[in-house]
Amino acid sequence: MAAAAAALAAAGAPPAIPQAAGAGGPTARRDFYWLRSFLAGGIAGCCAKTTVAPLDRVKVLLQAHNHHYKHLGVFSTLRAVPKKEGYLGLYKGNGAMMIRIFPYGAIQFMAFEHYKTLITTKLGISGHVHRLMAGSMAGMTAVICTYPLDMVRVRLAFQVKGEHTYTGIIHAFRTIYAKEGGFLGFYRGLMPTILGMAPYAGVSFFTFGTLKSVGLSHAPTLLGRPSSDNPNVLVLKTHINLLCGGVAGAIAQTISFQKKVEASSSKTVLSRGMDNRYLVLAVNIVQNEEGNHEKHLLITASQSLENKELCILRNDWCSVPVEPGDIIHLEGDCTSDTWLIDEDFGFLILYPDMLISGTSIASSIRCMRRAVLSETFRVNNINS
Repeated sequence: MAAAAAALAAAGAPPAIPQAAGAGGPTARRDFYWLRSFLAGGIAGCCAKTTVAPLDRVKVLLQAHNHHYKHLGVFSTLRAVPKKEGYLGLYKGNGAMMIRIFPYGAIQFMAFEHYKTLITTKLGISGHVHRLMAGSMAGMTAVICTYPLDMVRVRLAFQVKGEHTYTGIIHAFRTIYAKEGGFLGFYRGLMPTILGMAPYAGVSFFTFGTLKSVGLSHAPTLLGRPSSDNPNVLVLKTHINLLCGGVAGAIAQTISFQKKVEASSSKTVLSRGMDNRYLVLAVNIVQNEEGNHEKHLLITASQSLENKELCILRNDWCSVPVEPGDIIHLEGDCTSDTWLIDEDFGFLILYPDMLISGTSIASSIRCMRRAVLSETFRVNNINS
């Protein structure tokens, strides 16, 4: 989506800004260009996300194993949601998404141009590398600025008709603020999101820029058109922009999930005991008797996937972004094949084999392993 939105936003954006003659001067023209970049990125993001909103709603329902739809596939869910909730049910949470995606797309696209200029002028780095660096930095900046809106969007999208915890965007913000730790409650799970976004955004901008350069260099007449701002400058045609954006997004998504796929492959040795490794088979968010959300993980340490256990995540742990197929390490007590992880006892490590080994520095207070874990790591006592 990010690359496609960037492609739409870049459709009319020239690589250089001609000087304005007369009133306003070059400074006013540069200011106008930044404003146009901001608006173009935001509008393009909204168009891209609205187009795929039904698939995004289905993804949330199936990933979280909502009990109304967990037995269905993608296309079956696309048919079932309108029958149960009406056709607008496919766009549930899209209002919150638009409030989030406009500033996200706007900040990302504008920040990319700013970082690209900064890296070139201040650091002297040019070529394809500066696109990769600028894209990663722009993606992280946009995530940090808009993460609370994304959290609210996911909470609203998970709800089904007749079982609402939140009545709307404002109510969701108020509830999360009151019950989940105030302002910091909106940033639970931020670090894993940033670590996933940095390579995705970097590679998407890098790939899009590379495809654009190669296309205009080898087939300028077929793929390019004169810029509306400067007829002497060639830009990609709109449909070519869209195609390059889609290709760039697909490549970036594949690369950013490469390590995750490797970690959850059949080569992973599942085991119980002190150095346990569990495979997550299913994830379900439920509401307990106190009205609080819990995340229930169906897990197994058996290569045959036969012996299954339950892991219940409560309190802040409910925000850990665990998905089916993830590999986790658990610490704490397991009673009757049920693990309980809450703010008082136990902890979960997501993808332990991807972490920096802490063996040689475990006795140091500046433990790199703990720093890497960040939001996905909690200790049950101070000695740990």
